[in-house]
Amino acid sequence: MSALPTVADIITLTVSRTIITRYPVVACYAVLSYEFFLVLDQEYRLIYRSRWTLLKCLYLACRFIPLILWPVNMYSFMNDHTLPECMPLVVFGSLSYIPLLAIPQCIYVFRAWSITGRKRSIFCFLGLCLGGYLGVLIWAATDNLTVSRGAFTLLKKTGCYRPTYDNYNAFARPIFAAIALDSVVATVLIIHHYFTTRRSAVQGRLVRLVFNQDTFFFPIILVLNVITSVILTRPVRYLDRTALVAVIVMSNIIACRFILQIRELTRPTELSVLRQMSLQVRKDLGRVQTVLSEIGDETPSPLSSAC
Repeated sequence: MSALPTVADIITLTVSRTIITRYPVVACYAVLSYEFFLVLDQEYRLIYRSRWTLLKCLYLACRFIPLILWPVNMYSFMNDHTLPECMPLVVFGSLSYIPLLAIPQCIYVFRAWSITGRKRSIFCFLGLCLGGYLGVLIWAATDNLTVSRGAFTLLKKTGCYRPTYDNYNAFARPIFAAIALDSVVATVLIIHHYFTTRRSAVQGRLVRLVFNQDTFFFPIILVLNVITSVILTRPVRYLDRTALVAVIVMSNIIACRFILQIRELTRPTELSVLRQMSLQVRKDLGRVQTVLSEIGDETPSPLSSAC
């Protein structure tokens, strides 16, 4: 018969799990900051200097909301707080997961709708799927908004975390919903890639780019979501927040990279601009020649005026 754990064993286990949770939070924010500076020049050319559109707003939200909100979560996880101090921090942290997880999915859906020709039927279908995902996400973020009190009975001060119950983390629900939504979006794009009619050269390259993006990135997102969902529904309590943070960081980075690649492809090059200018000059010269010929026909000759 194994001996019961002592108070020292419980404290050691609690502290080790807290440390395991805290390190990835800082590491993921370092990855976000590195990604921001890595593509800053590309963002300036393709995003900041472009006109305001819905896609630009989604990109800026996807880029800057994690950089702004995540330090508050780091303060909640990293610093030691009393139980009364933790309640507002837990509420803020749980609600902050709504934009952190929702914005990448909005970008995926908007990208699929744009590539497939902005059809109303696809808009309604994908919008319905996205609405279901957002409902599940809001449900998970607002369910059981209390503080995990176990560590406070021993340590008095520790990081602020939501409790888990019945070996089931509330954020497993939106992860399952994200797997379903990503699968639907990928299916729509694959069907469009194989059965769409012929388009212009740019549109053809754009469809191939999106198809290649889904071929490479969708398995990465799918595997990460599956691993996270398994961790969140299993009694591996010290890895749940680490996995969830990894999903948030990777989803935002991949969504921003999607937009940058699409903007890079559709951005007019210097050669294409010169071609357009040349075509416009030719059209204008043709119009000038037509006008001159009409004026020449209407002007009477000197011989006819003498008669």
